Amino acid sequence: TVVDWHTLGISLAESDPPSLPFSPDSIPSPQDTAEAIDIVTSHIISTLDRSSKQVVAEDFLHRFKLPDDIRELLRAKNASIRAYDRYPTAENRIRMRALQRDVKSRITEVRDARWSDFLEGLAPSQRSYYRLARSLKSDTVVTMPPLVGPSGRLAAFDDDEKAELLADTLQAQCMPSIQSADPVHVELVDSEVERRASLPPLDA
Repeated sequence: TVVDWHTLGISLAESDPPSLPFSPDSIPSPQDTAEAIDIVTSHIISTLDRSSKQVVAEDFLHRFKLPDDIRELLRAKNASIRAYDRYPTAENRIRMRALQRDVKSRITEVRDARWSDFLEGLAPSQRSYYRLARSLKSDTVVTMPPLVGPSGRLAAFDDDEKAELLADTLQAQCMPSIQSADPVHVELVDSEVERRASLPPLDA
């Protein structure tokens, strides 16, 4: 089931609110509260059903889910990147670069195979055939830029890679800093803050 969230929002906004068994100013009993919950739940479910459509799971998921071997490669590659970020040794760098090449090569193979399968199953009577012909004739190229991680490491092109990169970036931001504080700089900042705090207001 695929939900059209835009249609759902419009339907909820334009539909009449459900009638509750008590007025807003009254204090409902437990029975009234349970009945009101059922009424609101039924209203939301019915609106959700009108804003949803059934799709074949294979047709919907095959465009997004990567093969298991690529997902394992992505996990190994991201683990090697984290290992190199923590311990930038030559051995870790070689392993990281090798896994990056393997992932890129394997994703290219899968994309080429899917594109070939799509072309082989495309009939001139299908609407996708004409959309493909128009896109090939068009001079406009629309691309979604990849995400680039910290330290300029290899960009993430796939959705799974981007999710891993975002998770790693957020995790790195929440980790305690390993850099030691500079007491001289801290004292300098404190002195400057005290000096500015002692100055009279500008509008005085």
